[in-house]
Amino acid sequence: MSLCRLVNKIDAAIEDSHGQMLHCEVSGKINGHSGLSSVLDLTIMYVDKD
Repeated sequence: MSLCRLVNKIDAAIEDSHGQMLHCEVSGKINGHSGLSSVLDLTIMYVDKD
């Protein structure tokens, strides 16, 4: 049995008078648990689209 939970949190979002986002901080964590030993059953890749 595998369990994966993704938790995100937005720390700050600053907008100008026109509603355009000037600054934003997002943090997160991934909690994973696997009942199988020595078996890789989760691959995580992070891609920055900027």
